[in-house]
Amino acid sequence: MTKIRKALIYIGIFIISLCIFFLGFLMRYYKLELFSLYALPLSFLVMSVLYFILTIFLLRKYRGRLSSIGIVLAIILAFIDIPLRLVDFNDTLISFPEFLARLLAVGLGCLFVTLSKLSSKIILVVIAGGLYVWVAYDGYVKYGNYLNFGTFSGKTEQILNNPLILQDGQGKDVPLNKFKGKYVVMDFWSTGCGACIRVLPKVQEVYDRYQSKSGIEIYSVFCRNDKRGETCETGQDILNKRNCSFPILTIDMDNPILKEIGVVGYPTVIIFDPDGKLIFRGNIEYAEKYLMELIDSDLK
Repeated sequence: MTKIRKALIYIGIFIISLCIFFLGFLMRYYKLELFSLYALPLSFLVMSVLYFILTIFLLRKYRGRLSSIGIVLAIILAFIDIPLRLVDFNDTLISFPEFLARLLAVGLGCLFVTLSKLSSKIILVVIAGGLYVWVAYDGYVKYGNYLNFGTFSGKTEQILNNPLILQDGQGKDVPLNKFKGKYVVMDFWSTGCGACIRVLPKVQEVYDRYQSKSGIEIYSVFCRNDKRGETCETGQDILNKRNCSFPILTIDMDNPILKEIGVVGYPTVIIFDPDGKLIFRGNIEYAEKYLMELIDSDLK
């Protein structure tokens, strides 16, 4: 095999790897409706499987004709997010497990090829596959919860130093202590958050399930941008267009109390206990699980 042919093959490997990378990019950031809320975990799983298969295929196909190290480097060089991670590591933390999964998938592909026993190959695939599936659909959620809310499960305990006061559709103040004696679930969101809009059907499901419980209140909290003239009607119109029937309250997104309760990104679901103590901060899926625990205990 001539040097030119080898170089062309390496370039071809790089391009194929790059296509897989951009497939994952599309799944994550363009948030195709097919993938909905699971865009990032599914991207994690699909890219890992494809890189694992690609590595095995190439190492076998070109064994003895191309350098194994060269093949691996051609695959990894297509990870064009590496420079960004080096320059701005903190802002790429949310997708860091997916980056590690890609590297590990290539490494596992190399290991698979070197194993001679079929039983060893099966054990490798079963163990690695189980780990990847768990991380994709549970571990990743816990990781994201920790990054965004400082807790893996969402459970926390916090007594507010300042009163939380919201406004209703008529602009009247609605203090948190109005709900004393009840659990209060609040889904904080804003107009500039696409993920917030996508989880509204899930919030509606939770509302439909628990609205008849006398010991619990569920609200959508629209974090309005007063500088852009947003009002409660702005949020209500969005909910109406999506056939959401849960009640809405609002708060100025620059209100410092939001930072105190940990609403630094959207969507964020907060749960207060009957004494007004913050006991949960996280996403709607974990909030639903926590509500089920409460139903099994206090809310029977």
